[in-house]
Amino acid sequence: MRFNFKEITKLHSFEKNTLHFCHSQTVEASAAFEELISYKKDCEQAKEALKQITELKIHGNLTN
Repeated sequence: MRFNFKEITKLHSFEKNTLHFCHSQTVEASAAFEELISYKKDCEQAKEALKQITELKIHGNLTN
């Protein structure tokens, strides 16, 4: 069986490019996930603040 050096080189280059692309996509996905977690924490804090404001209004301790 003869190996075609050009074809092997092309396949190797394709493999490297594919691995690089997959790695960059993983890094982007990880960053997006971290941002999503941050937004979730912000939402939870906002929900808790709204709950406290509502309780203060119910008990008459907050005007406006």
